[in-house]
Formats: sequence, C-alpha cells, structure tokens
Amino acid sequence: MKTYENFGQWKKDQTKSTQVLIQALRKLVNSSGLPLTETVKWGNGCWVKKDLPILYIHSLDDGAQFGFFAGSKISDPKGLLEGKGKFVRFITVRSKDDIDSKYFVALIKRIIKVKYK
Repeated sequence: MKTYENFGQWKKDQTKSTQVLIQALRKLVNSSGLPLTETVKWGNGCWVKKDLPILYIHSLDDGAQFGFFAGSKISDPKGLLEGKGKFVRFITVRSKDDIDSKYFVALIKRIIKVKYK
C-alpha cells in the first residue's frame, strides 16, 4: 500500500474528477467546527478525534465513498448510509450534487458522540 505524508499529498494522487469531490467533502468536514484532525490511514483520507478514526474518504473510479467508521451505531433517517459490515457505513458520492451538506454535518455530529465500548 502506498503511503502518504499528509491528506493533501494523498488527494493529489487521486483522479482529477475525484479530487473535486474530495475537496468538497474536505471543506465540509473542516468547516464544520468539529474537533477532527485530517490524516491518512489505510491508504484513505481520514479524520480522527484524538487518535480514534471517525471519517474517511475512499477514492473510487467514478466517485468517492464518504465513510463513517462506526456508522452502524448512528441513526440515518434519510437512509443514505450503505454497507452491511459490523461497524463501517458509507455514502457513495458521484457528483457534488450528492453532497447534502446539512445532513452530512448532522451525521458527523452523531458519529463523534459514539461510544466505542
């Protein structure tokens, strides 16, 4: 797996069309005012709270997955979260129009309150 020194370096290594989506999601998370720090883990752009992984962006050929590491533990009234694993859930974003800023921030606020016990 390729390693990256920081989120910006990782973003530059993605396709141009995916970079647009990554930048929009990055702006959303970083402007939310929530106590999250950008990093790169497991070959994906991530946000952590202290050292606990909270969110990720996984680059796809035709978009991105905006993921929640403990997504199975939060409510999703709009039913946007995909995945059937024990914990991880994600939203597939194929265009900037798929980004529901207000709702995504509401999900992020829920995810940072999850207890990991």
